[in-house]
Amino acid sequence: MRTILIFFCTTALACAQQTPSEFMTAWVEEFNQNDPAAIIAYYDESEDTDCLVSFGLWLKGFEQIKQMYHQDMTACQFYDSKAEEMTHRL
Repeated sequence: MRTILIFFCTTALACAQQTPSEFMTAWVEEFNQNDPAAIIAYYDESEDTDCLVSFGLWLKGFEQIKQMYHQDMTACQFYDSKAEEMTHRL
């Protein structure tokens, strides 16, 4: 099964410290730990933060993003996601 992460908004500090490829690889490694708090830390805690999920769900605001990760990671566990052939636009 392939999951595609279309895009997500991050804090400026994280972007400044890593290349986009390094950032994506770190995000996937955290995702595989099934720890919603670790993943949520990648997002800016603002109501202006949006996240477009690969199946078309558009989350608007940090609270919706936080709720989605808590619900999803409670319902199922991820263990072997990989960041392959990454592309990015800034």
